[in-house]
Amino acid sequence: MKRTLLLILSLVFCAVPSVGWGTFTIKARYGTLPSAGGTALTELLIARHTNLARCLCDEWSEQNDPYSYYFEMQYQGAYDGSEVYFYIGNDCANVAVALSECSEIGALNVNSFQDQTHYIPVPVNHLVDPGEGICKAQASSSTFYVFSNLEGRTVAFDEGVSYDTKAPAAPQDVRVVGGEGSLSVSWSVDTVTEDGVEYFNVLCAEAGAPSAIASADKADWVDSEDVCGKVLTLGATEEGESCPDGALVSGGRAHPCYVCASVASTASSVRITGLENGTAYSVAVVAVDEYRNASPLSEVVDATPVPTTDFAEHYRLSGGAADGDYCFIATAVYGDRDHPFVQVLRTFRDVALLTNPPGRAFVRWYYRNGPAWASWVEDSPLATSALKVILFPIVLFAALLLTLPLWAPFVWWELRRRRLARREVTHA
Repeated sequence: MKRTLLLILSLVFCAVPSVGWGTFTIKARYGTLPSAGGTALTELLIARHTNLARCLCDEWSEQNDPYSYYFEMQYQGAYDGSEVYFYIGNDCANVAVALSECSEIGALNVNSFQDQTHYIPVPVNHLVDPGEGICKAQASSSTFYVFSNLEGRTVAFDEGVSYDTKAPAAPQDVRVVGGEGSLSVSWSVDTVTEDGVEYFNVLCAEAGAPSAIASADKADWVDSEDVCGKVLTLGATEEGESCPDGALVSGGRAHPCYVCASVASTASSVRITGLENGTAYSVAVVAVDEYRNASPLSEVVDATPVPTTDFAEHYRLSGGAADGDYCFIATAVYGDRDHPFVQVLRTFRDVALLTNPPGRAFVRWYYRNGPAWASWVEDSPLATSALKVILFPIVLFAALLLTLPLWAPFVWWELRRRRLARREVTHA
């Protein structure tokens, strides 16, 4: 059984040689052998080669070449025909630890390094489980050893190797609100720091199948289907189906073909456009960590895009008394749709905004974006406090305009103009 390793730190690793030995060097890593057109991986790409998808593909491949990557290994020193032995494990240099608990990669004669560079395959499954090569959900490290003497465990080279096959936690508190040809999706970001999340991906289904705007190209995680062409899942004994219908199930496996939006981990909401009004969509969210592992699916929420004009028409038909249901942000800030400040803003909308084209355009824009913002405000005490300060002068201004007669500003302007004119005459 082939045993190998994985290395994730700098591009060049050198060990302090033991007495009588030269220096072993891991010069670079390749996702595909140079003879097959592979190029050296960058540090960013290296992390994406130590994840769950590649572990599952390497476990499936077993005796074949791995789908993780290869070390470009060199040696400089005495070429005396000695053998060197390669192992992966924990505390393998301790003679009290049985070598069966470590993973044997193989052995080479140092003379073979004189005229060639060796490329050592690195299957992640034996990095995760040196003994059996079975993938597990964990984030840890193992050590790669080069022994110059196997019986005495004399170390000629060793290096710690990190990996992460543990998926992040699924996003929580997913909310979806329909808008004009769109859905506003929001979620909690409490797990971002804990799980090292870098992206959130939104998955959309229509009648159980991927929506028309969904594409695997939008997915940010590395999937086993991308790596080895197999739909593999941790703990499953058989291959899964590629992009099956009905795949959006809470806690289930995320399929890239359903992804309809991607945002960075700093975001907690996204607006998905290009949807059909009146069509029901199912939506779920996954988190993607720095190793490109995807979380299980979040709860699945159903929502339907609706024409924005429906909001305004409903409000007008209700006689301007829609109980504050459309003052999304103000209601979220003050916690009561009948709060006096909410009533002022609602009346200002009726009198000053819905009575003219620019005002109606603003209301339509607000109805498209307000629900998602309101959801965010409800979950953020800091945002609520800040918006109370921001909204206070706006409410006062709106109340002033609603209270004063429309001709009052013109009277004030005329009186001010005459006062300034009198001052100019006096100074003259």
